[in-house]
Amino acid sequence: MRTLPSALETVFIYFFSSQNPQVEGVHRERIIFHTKAAHHGNRPYYSVRFKSQAAERVFILDAGSVHGITKGSQFTIYKNEGLFLESSPWGVLTVSNVMSSTSILPLPKGTSGPDLVNAGIAVLYAGGADQTLRILASYDTQKLSTAFHMGIQQSQDQGIISLVDKNAVLKMRLENGHLLFDILDPSVNACGMDRVYYSVKPTDTVDDVVRILSAGSHFFWHLKRGHNHGIIDYISVEFVELEKSEDEFDTIGNHSFFSSGENLLRDGVIDLYVYPDPKPYGLKLTNNSDWDLFPFAFYFDHSDWSIGVFVVDFLNLPNLSF
Repeated sequence: MRTLPSALETVFIYFFSSQNPQVEGVHRERIIFHTKAAHHGNRPYYSVRFKSQAAERVFILDAGSVHGITKGSQFTIYKNEGLFLESSPWGVLTVSNVMSSTSILPLPKGTSGPDLVNAGIAVLYAGGADQTLRILASYDTQKLSTAFHMGIQQSQDQGIISLVDKNAVLKMRLENGHLLFDILDPSVNACGMDRVYYSVKPTDTVDDVVRILSAGSHFFWHLKRGHNHGIIDYISVEFVELEKSEDEFDTIGNHSFFSSGENLLRDGVIDLYVYPDPKPYGLKLTNNSDWDLFPFAFYFDHSDWSIGVFVVDFLNLPNLSF
């Protein structure tokens, strides 16, 4: 019988019994379910199967868009799943098509596939072009430390970053021996943030540099991801100040809250007034579509490149507007 962490068990039984996929099982702590980005020094790897038919000779990767796989990503193929660290790779293949949970790696013309009786292993070699973080380099390369130089070069070789002269997301510069990152997104600058709070320290190693740049690449790729599902036209989002009800209570006896005042979310920006005394605020989601909506909210923090979960109290759904 499958089990869930106690914190999720009640929510799962009450609300998500019909949802697919389920956040459970031995891989529930992997990359797509927490804030840490994958470190390319310890590369992600997935099971892979070889499929050979009359009109199709491809590898099927057991990972897709929900795992961060993109078209153009390259994987090193190993025949033996149990001993791949001790065996030689069969070759490197490129992803041609990406589905939700699987991806296609076609064989080059004239190439015979390996004899895979059981599942093999595909180890990430380089991300696709969509995952590459575009950075404007604003420093004298002669002043880079050896670790900085090697880490940046390795990140370029692995497709983690590319150094560009225009259309950059970040500007990378040196200051007092530290490698700093300036934010070039005008929408973020308009909120008073023009640089990432953390820097690459002079004592950091090559692996540290690669890990940090990988985190940035992971953060900005997920930030700019979009979708074309029609439900978006029927969902409204509001950010409102809340007032505590004196005569309405939730299922466990706490005071209920209701929205007060106008919507503070305008053109994607929350116009928030900070009172001397703390005030409660809330997000209001309204679903006007014919589809069931199971909201899972998360936020992007530009200050440290983390992706955090915005906790919703599913056990008090009557107080939420869906």
